[in-house]
Amino acid sequence: MTEPHEDGMPEGLTGPERAVWRAFRIGRTCDLTEGIAEWDDPFGGREWGEERSVRADVVALLLLDGPPARSGRVAALKLRGVRITGVLNLAGGTIGPYVELHGCRFDGEVVLPEARFGTLRMVECALPRLEAARLHTEGDLHLPRCRVRRGIRLTDAQIGTDLLINQIQVWPDRRGRAITADGMVVAQDLQAELIETHGS
Repeated sequence: MTEPHEDGMPEGLTGPERAVWRAFRIGRTCDLTEGIAEWDDPFGGREWGEERSVRADVVALLLLDGPPARSGRVAALKLRGVRITGVLNLAGGTIGPYVELHGCRFDGEVVLPEARFGTLRMVECALPRLEAARLHTEGDLHLPRCRVRRGIRLTDAQIGTDLLINQIQVWPDRRGRAITADGMVVAQDLQAELIETHGS
């Protein structure tokens, strides 16, 4: 990525990344699904190619230092059916925009230690691992129906309102722990119906 255009969009973005950038500025969902349930299943075996891929570095740029919203709009990252390539590293960052991801795939870990969010919603997403020790949210953390292959770490996390992990499936990290949450504080409700873990 090189110097940006006047609208803040850097050079070198792919078509899907430009679509995400434009949607971010108006708070609209960027939907890259194909409309066929089997093809859009984030846990299915069908490969998602370049037409659905967005680099994690582009997502991080939007969330940490993104362009201003268009006049009369509120910037937000709302993605559906997107493959995020690389490691999404927001450790220590302050994320102002609202974040809502539905049916997305992550190729690499989601790294959020000591990050600060308003509300973070990841619904029915496939993740290798969620590393979020000392995460702080002013609002909710939602992870319903997600599948996480190498564990979730929420040690000393501070959840400002609700933590929702209904129907999540989590496999263990290298120490055999599926969910590690020592010292976590949830200010309001914890919902964890029908969760499935394959480790402690």
